[in-house]
Amino acid sequence: MVEPALDPGAIRFAMLAALTVLSAGMASFPPARDFRVFLGAAIMSGAWVTAIAVIKYFDNWAITSSFFILDFMYIAGFYWLSQPQENDPPEAVKERNWAGYVAAVLAILVVVELSHALSTNDFALRPLAVVLLAAIGFIILWGFARGFGYRTAVIFALLLLAINLMALNFFLTTSNSLTAIAFGIIIWRALRGAARNIRSWIKLS
Repeated sequence: MVEPALDPGAIRFAMLAALTVLSAGMASFPPARDFRVFLGAAIMSGAWVTAIAVIKYFDNWAITSSFFILDFMYIAGFYWLSQPQENDPPEAVKERNWAGYVAAVLAILVVVELSHALSTNDFALRPLAVVLLAAIGFIILWGFARGFGYRTAVIFALLLLAINLMALNFFLTTSNSLTAIAFGIIIWRALRGAARNIRSWIKLS
């Protein structure tokens, strides 16, 4: 998910995580009260800290290709954040689309990480892992088809294929870029709430 600790890339991710938490924290105050985006920021920043801890423990950045196991939990978290509550108005449901977008980006990241693990490691359960990868891909495409239509699902499938092909030669760059996109979506949503709060605070002062 990230480059080794103390690497310039890891330092950039640390700054990105700090910006995410700071902006989401501002958005969680009234009147915006967007606590969901703060939870999203906590999930992504916690994922980054976990990645650094695992890399430091094993002293090997290649361990990042096995992070798809953890990413399943992160996807579940953002899927929960995207779900509407009972009696939510349509505009409130639309406001949570950002969490669904993050879940989709992380789903792509899972496929990339699993593909990388399959292509670089030889283990007895490889056939089972291939079946798991195929099942994950099918679930993702089925979800896109249900939510956005079959045309969008086909476009997503082609995009996923292109990203996987790129990851064969540039795994770290690809995985880091996907992680940065997920951070960017959260920051964009958090800055909207933070800007709303700042405008309200200025009017009250």
